[in-house]
Amino acid sequence: MLRKSRVEILEQRFDSPDRATVAGWSALLPQSGSMTKEERDLVGEEHAVALRNRMMLEGWLQAQVQPRWLTKRRGDHLILDVVPGARWTVASATWHLDGSGLGELHREAAALLPSGAPFSNSLLREVQSEFALMAARRGHATFHSGLMVIQADTVTAAAHQQVHLVLVARGRPSNPEADQELEAATPASKHPLTWQGKVTFHGLGGAGTQHAIGGLRPEVWRHVVDWSPGDLHKGDALTSSVQRLQRLSSVRHVAVEQVLRDEGDSLHMDVDVQVQHGAPYDLGLELDLVRNNVRYGPRIHLDIATLNARSRGGRRAVEVGFGYVAAEPFSSFSRDAWLNSAEWSLHWNAERLGAWPLPLSRFKAESEPRTRIDVGLDHEIWPEFTRTQVQSEVSYVLKTGRVHNGRVECVPLKVSYVNLTNRSIAFREWLEQEASPLVAGRFINHLNLGSSMRWSQSWDNTWLSGSVSLQSSWGGWLGQTLAERLSQDPEQFHPETGAWMVREGVPLVQHQRHLVQFHLNPQGKGSSRWSTHIRIQGGWAGVGANTVSLPLEHSFLSGGANGIRGWRLRELGPGNLNPSDANLVVDGLGDVQFMASLEWRSNWNSPWDLAWFVDAGNVWLHGDNAPPVTTWRETEWGSVAAGAGLGVRYDFEVMVLRVDAGLRVHDPVQEEGNRWLGQRPGRGALHLGVGMPF
Repeated sequence: MLRKSRVEILEQRFDSPDRATVAGWSALLPQSGSMTKEERDLVGEEHAVALRNRMMLEGWLQAQVQPRWLTKRRGDHLILDVVPGARWTVASATWHLDGSGLGELHREAAALLPSGAPFSNSLLREVQSEFALMAARRGHATFHSGLMVIQADTVTAAAHQQVHLVLVARGRPSNPEADQELEAATPASKHPLTWQGKVTFHGLGGAGTQHAIGGLRPEVWRHVVDWSPGDLHKGDALTSSVQRLQRLSSVRHVAVEQVLRDEGDSLHMDVDVQVQHGAPYDLGLELDLVRNNVRYGPRIHLDIATLNARSRGGRRAVEVGFGYVAAEPFSSFSRDAWLNSAEWSLHWNAERLGAWPLPLSRFKAESEPRTRIDVGLDHEIWPEFTRTQVQSEVSYVLKTGRVHNGRVECVPLKVSYVNLTNRSIAFREWLEQEASPLVAGRFINHLNLGSSMRWSQSWDNTWLSGSVSLQSSWGGWLGQTLAERLSQDPEQFHPETGAWMVREGVPLVQHQRHLVQFHLNPQGKGSSRWSTHIRIQGGWAGVGANTVSLPLEHSFLSGGANGIRGWRLRELGPGNLNPSDANLVVDGLGDVQFMASLEWRSNWNSPWDLAWFVDAGNVWLHGDNAPPVTTWRETEWGSVAAGAGLGVRYDFEVMVLRVDAGLRVHDPVQEEGNRWLGQRPGRGALHLGVGMPF
């Protein structure tokens, strides 16, 4: 009785198959079944031969594979013992392109197959596909990957386990429909340039009808479909147009028919685009998780949307949400954070293609400009108070690059009113009797009137992939200046700070907040079992002359499942402040933040992953009113916390559930001489998280 099968590498080399590859080979073996001894031996030999052939295709030309059976109480195990030997590599690659009319691609082609690359079937097929794509982008639409012939010399440099390759690009067949023997005997011509020809919509010429083009306005259609008759046909223009069409809310399916029209000395590619659009309305219901720095728990979300609003390819939606979540209390009276609060929200938003009021013709198709308007009400019930926020904003989004996934988001106007009600008696007493003005200012009713900008970009190359984002928000200065110039009534301004009082007890706050984030993933040449991930994050926030303290929603927090994992949320900082000290500030809340994390992730046994991590950083305050123990200027490097730990992740495909255990290596809230691990008993924190920490 077969119980289990696996592949084992007996002699490890630097170029031996990595663990992920071996796991993939093992998954192809039978894992159970009943068979006789003769059938068992036959199965072992068949799979050994199949594995050896597979390894030869991937460059291990001298691989040896022997089947072995282990008899155990609960069933037999099939083990394929592998001695891979050296993995053969490419010694040189000679390209012959001139005869096919593709000589201008010599330099780009040479970079596809450098010396030292593994001699594998998968790599060669990838080279064929990449070269065909390069030819298409240069306007040679008649060339495809099947016309790239690869010849391998495995004899000349066999002593060094190397192969000399010759790659020949064949010309354009005179009769592409002929069989291979007849085609090979027929002289081929060079691949000519192909130009963009006519475009029709459901067989209709011109701009077609609005119904034929999916109910879209002609200006929207002309912007999305980047096709200009007479331009060089580079292949990716049509692909990008189809992708942009499919991203429109009303479009369900896009089909394209291409016809190559031969006019003797030139070729033209004619296309017919057919759009299938779906229902004009959409209803969505989903269960999600709130998992920001402060609140965590399940949330139900209902979305009722109108698609293709006003024939502009956008959508209008009403969104209703309800959640039962855990919130970290801000006073010291209750520390029970297990599903201790609730929230609900009601939003109306509208999105359309373009950046109103500018016409679509002002933008390139690949920028995909979007305008979004959002008006909403968010109601959050905390253990100490109820927080209600009414907000509205207008935002514009632009893509800045096809390759690097650049994105710019601009919010020229955002207005929000924050109101705290139902404050508990204990919380009010804490604010009025014990908390400093710096703390009380975090929890006032206030009006935000400001703007924000966000830029992000990602990249992926042979040695490093990652992303960077810059975020800035600011507000209050323009509103305060206009109020001072237009109002002559001194009662409309706060008697101490001079802030414009929108209504009694509601000042306009002046604030600015800036955040930069780097996520890096070095692409090493080692085993693919391991991957390295780096996060570097820094932020700074401040207030204007008429605002005492930064409101809660603009502050930075420390610790937690996505922060420095040796501490629970808001158990760290600001600075060297010990949570047992007087209520000078709010624990774990700051105006300055620095955080760096290094994480090594390993695929233990799919779907299980392991992670080892190191975190460092903290939050600080700044300004004349900040206690010295909470500022970087007074504490410097002695206030930087450090932690390390181990995490276990389980991939459900739709989400990743993780448990991270962090140990405090350097605890800045302790007294000097008692901060490092070994100088004091070990302490840490255990976190349950959803998704990766970064």
